[in-house]
Amino acid sequence: MEDFEIYNIAVEIIHSINQDINEAIYEGVNGSLSLVWSDQKLFNAWAESCEDFTKPPKHKIGLHYELARQIYRDAENYCNFAENELPKEKFQNLFTILQPAPTLPAALSKDDCCYIMFVGALTWVYFHELGHLTQEHGYIRKIFSTNTSMAIHECLANSPNKLDEKNSILSHVMEIAADFEAITFCIFELSRHFEGEKLQGAIYMFICGISCIFHRFNEEKLLPSEAQPTGSHPNPIIRMEFNLPHIYELLDIFQKPFKLHLDRKGIVHLYYRAAHSSSLFWLWQNTEIQDIPNYYFLEGILNRPDLKPYFRSIISTWDEIEPTITKIRRFGNDFGLIQFTEELREKLM
Repeated sequence: MEDFEIYNIAVEIIHSINQDINEAIYEGVNGSLSLVWSDQKLFNAWAESCEDFTKPPKHKIGLHYELARQIYRDAENYCNFAENELPKEKFQNLFTILQPAPTLPAALSKDDCCYIMFVGALTWVYFHELGHLTQEHGYIRKIFSTNTSMAIHECLANSPNKLDEKNSILSHVMEIAADFEAITFCIFELSRHFEGEKLQGAIYMFICGISCIFHRFNEEKLLPSEAQPTGSHPNPIIRMEFNLPHIYELLDIFQKPFKLHLDRKGIVHLYYRAAHSSSLFWLWQNTEIQDIPNYYFLEGILNRPDLKPYFRSIISTWDEIEPTITKIRRFGNDFGLIQFTEELREKLM
């Protein structure tokens, strides 16, 4: 597909969703959600809200054409990787943990897989930005930190500017919170278009897509997260550690209406493989690393004792800002709000 075709598809899809969101949500609260596209060559998206949350929301989402182009190329390359180019030398032994080696979902054609991965990842970015707006993160950042900007940019994941500890922790929490909103939006959106085995396959490709996005925003940064948050965005693997369980829970709850042919164990096994295969693809395509570090594998939050201080910081900060978010959040599905179980809290102590 030529670049201009990618741009046309991206604009058509996102503008259609944005129009639906305006009609279904914003008109009901006398607000508006505007959408702008930038031709600046950045893998970036951003969200901006007005300063006074008590007034009707005047929200804005910005997307870059370059973001759409790179998401599509990653989807295209991943599908080639999974179908024909599984590494014969570099990762031959490493794929033993995923035997049989990852392949594309059997219920979907290769073209369908590429398209779904592209559209799923692109719409996830849009809904991630909407998540920031839904929870008024510009306002939250203004009252809980020293940063007064009402705009949140994703490309700041790679910014050389250092954040102090308080601002960094808050930024990580808001990114995870926006991830949760986006995951919820997208899972329900996918269930409107697919069911049964095709839905299972579509969610597989969706997870591959968001995994690539997490890596893409962090470029070559493959170092494990530190004991406390640094920078503006979580490490890609840690980000997926938060998001995968949320997907598991949604699919487990809605197995019957979604007509899934999987039980809880099957859900975890299938989508764990999706996250791993796309992370291995990213490593294979974009780095010169010959051996995969241990931290690169998904292990589960409770299996990362060295990161307990990090996770405790995330939970305590969420507990601090959640009452305000709940108070000012005017729309959104209840499943879009982060939930940390008492069991998880106790085990992280």
